[in-house]
Amino acid sequence: MLFDLINETIQKEKLGEEISFTPTYSSGIDVMDYRNGRVEKGEVNVGFDGGRIITVIGKSGSGKTSLAIKMACSIVEPYENGNIFHYDFERATNMSRVKTISGWSDETLEKKYKNLQRNIYSESIYKVVKAIDKLKNQPENYDEIKIDSGKKDEEGNPIYVLPPTVILLDSWA
Repeated sequence: MLFDLINETIQKEKLGEEISFTPTYSSGIDVMDYRNGRVEKGEVNVGFDGGRIITVIGKSGSGKTSLAIKMACSIVEPYENGNIFHYDFERATNMSRVKTISGWSDETLEKKYKNLQRNIYSESIYKVVKAIDKLKNQPENYDEIKIDSGKKDEEGNPIYVLPPTVILLDSWA
C-alpha cells in the first residue's frame, strides 16, 4: 500500500522523470566547471548541472566554506532572482567574509544572500527546499521569474528554466 502511494506521488509530481534540458551553471572556477561539464547531443556544457548536490570535503581550515561561498555566488550572480541560503551550523561565517569572497556590494548581498545561524535543523532545511520549489512553481511566480534558456524543445518551443537557488549546508554533521 505505501509503495503504491509513493509511486503515485512520483508519477503525479514527475519525480525521477527524464527531462529534455538541464541548465548548467558556472562555479567561477574553470577547472571545476570543465571537470563537471558534459557533452550532450554534440553540445559541450561546461559547469555544474542545475539541481545537483555538490559536496566539498576537507580538513578543518582548508577553505571549504570559502570555496562553497565563491561557487554559490558565481552561480547566482548572473540571475536577477538567483539566491543563496547559507545554513551555517558552525556559526562561523559573517557577512563581511561573504562580501570579501563574493566582491558583492551591500545591496547585492542583501538581495541575494541569507546567512542563517540559529534554530536550524534538518527538518527546517527540508521545509525551506519544499517552500522554494512551491513558490517558484506557482503560475504567477513562474511566469514572472522564468528565464529563456535559449534552447528549443523537440517541437521548436522555447525552453524556460527557473533562476538558481543555492542552499549551502555548512558543516552539517
